[in-house]
Amino acid sequence: MVYHCVNISVSPGDTLCTGSVATFTPVSINGGSAPAYTWLVNGLHISADQKFSYTPAIGDIVKVILKSNAHCATPDTVSNSTQLTLELPSIPIVTITANPDTNVFYGQPVTYTASVSGSSGPVAYQWIINKTYIAGATDISFTSYTLRDNDSVTCVITTSNTCGKAITEKTIASRINTLSIQRLNLNTSIIVYPNPAKYNITIENASGCFYSLFNLLGQELFSDKINSNKEVVATKSLMPGTYILRIRDTKGEIINKRIIKE
Repeated sequence: MVYHCVNISVSPGDTLCTGSVATFTPVSINGGSAPAYTWLVNGLHISADQKFSYTPAIGDIVKVILKSNAHCATPDTVSNSTQLTLELPSIPIVTITANPDTNVFYGQPVTYTASVSGSSGPVAYQWIINKTYIAGATDISFTSYTLRDNDSVTCVITTSNTCGKAITEKTIASRINTLSIQRLNLNTSIIVYPNPAKYNITIENASGCFYSLFNLLGQELFSDKINSNKEVVATKSLMPGTYILRIRDTKGEIINKRIIKE
C-alpha cells in the first residue's frame, strides 16, 4: 500500500497583481512514473497538462486532481486546491487640511496636513509652493510662515505596493490678508535691522517681549526674552536663506518679520 498526495506550487507567488499571469505546478509524492493531472478553475476543467498558466480573477479557486499509477497507490486519486490573493494597483486619494485655515493674515503660520486613503503600501510626501519643491518638506505635515495671497500649496504623494508605484497630488490655494500686522495690538514701531543680515540683527522698541526664530519648515531654531530697547540677536551661525522672526508680547499678541540671512 502506497500513500500519496499532491500540493500546488504557484509562480511568481500566491499574491500577485490583478491582470498578471500565474503558473501552477503540481508537487506530488508517490505519484508514480506517469501521473495524470487534471486542472479545474471554479469547478470547470481547464487543462490536463502537468502544469498550466492563466490570468486568475479575484475569487478563483484552482484545483488539481492527481491520478497515480504507483503500485498499490491508496487511494489512486487525490486532489488539492488553492486560492490566490490579488492586489489592485495603488490608487491613493489625497486630501489636505489647513490649520488654522486657508484664509489667514500675512506672516501667520499655517500648518498643512495630508491625509491619504486607498493605499496599502508605504507613503512618501513632498510639499510644493507654486511649483517650487520645498527642500526637507517630506513629512505628512508642513508649516509655512511666508505665504502670500493666492499661493498654491501642493502635496505630491508617492505610494507603492507589489503592483508598482503610483503618484498623485492635491493642491489648495491660500488667501492672505496683508493687513495682519495692523490688526495686532503689538507696537507697530518695532523695527528689525539690518535686513538682509550677516552676523546679527537688532530688535528695537520691543523690550519685555519674547522672540523666536523659525526656518521655513516651521522649526524653532532659538528663542529668548527681549531685555533691552535694542536687543542684538546673533545670526552668524545660520545658513544663508530666509527665516521668520516672531515677536510676542506678554498678552500673546504676535508680529512676524521675514529675515534674510546672507
